[in-house]
Amino acid sequence: MMFQNGFVVAVKNDKGEVLRESRNQEVFLPFHSEYSLRLKNNNGRRATAEVIIDGTKVLGDHQIVIEALILIVSALMVISTAVTG
Repeated sequence: MMFQNGFVVAVKNDKGEVLRESRNQEVFLPFHSEYSLRLKNNNGRRATAEVIIDGTKVLGDHQIVIEALILIVSALMVISTAVTG
């Protein structure tokens, strides 16, 4: 789970478990796995969010407006990048 200025982002696997991020704030997923993003705004005002996965803006040039509520964004792509050592 990642926090910044009252905004929370969590990546959940297909079982609903929150995945932990590395020290670089990256989350690694098994190939072809399904996941969801949990975006939470703990502030008293609206926030906007841009979702970028593997360098791709998955919402195009659009952003999500998040009230002080929880929003679940379903996985929009399957991770298929190779990890090199």
